Amino acid sequence: LDFALVADCQLYEAHAWRVELVWRGKCVQVLRRTVRNTPIYAPALDAPFDRSADVLLVTGRHMGRQQFVVWAAMMRALGLRFDIWDVERYKGLSYHGATRERHRVSWVGRYHGGVVVLTEATAHLKLLHAQDINEHFLGPSWRTDFDVTSTSSSRYHHADLQSG
Repeated sequence: LDFALVADCQLYEAHAWRVELVWRGKCVQVLRRTVRNTPIYAPALDAPFDRSADVLLVTGRHMGRQQFVVWAAMMRALGLRFDIWDVERYKGLSYHGATRERHRVSWVGRYHGGVVVLTEATAHLKLLHAQDINEHFLGPSWRTDFDVTSTSSSRYHHADLQSG
């Protein structure tokens, strides 16, 4: 079932819809649902592993219009550019929840040195793969720079890791 929202629909507004199953002129079943208008993740793709924004705002099913307006105003007031990844729209954060495959266009690897805001931290952390956390904080070469089987590496030292 394909449908489109009207042009004046605002981001993160929820809209109700219903479908009626009619058989021999009589309604035999009604299905009611809501749909949330969420943005398409569209980072600048000209440099695949450069930050396309200062902040990645990770949203989910509990993000409503009023909350989004507050987050957006805060980002603008701080002079920050932000991208949005909605875990409900993309069925996951690190991987697609059903297929366990990486998303065709992913946020992973794009925000090294930037900020990732998990607006629903408890739920979002469960969807975040450990290697993505490492890549965000240590950079894309963390696998070659840090040998997890020893206490030393070419770039990171065991004492540095213990001190925080």
